Amino acid sequence: MPLKPYLLIFFLSFFSLTLFAQNKFTLSGTIRDASSGETLIGATVKITGATSAGTLTNNYGYFALTQPEGTYTVTISYTGFASVIKTINLNKDTKLNEELKDANDLAEVTVSANNRKNENVKSAQMGLERIDM
Repeated sequence: MPLKPYLLIFFLSFFSLTLFAQNKFTLSGTIRDASSGETLIGATVKITGATSAGTLTNNYGYFALTQPEGTYTVTISYTGFASVIKTINLNKDTKLNEELKDANDLAEVTVSANNRKNENVKSAQMGLERIDM
């Protein structure tokens, strides 16, 4: 049997599969501290939309996520810093460099105490054992 019909079937099936494949693009960037300019190691980058994914920044504050084409919401967070939420249209390889600001919204804490001594504990009782030397 000739080889040409098999090659024709192979190429037609291969090209039809590539036509249905989704275009994937990469969102990458660096996350820094806005006040010092230092990179933030371990910052969380989440992307939600048609599909969802997440990653942490590396030792250089760099991250990269590859997703199908579409509109996504990107959330960047790091402990002690205000989160950043952005909407992006991922239709090409995109760079997103962000600087996070300190989160200075600490709640006020009031500490109060009574001068009343605990009546239940008058002295610490410890066992005593003599050891001959």
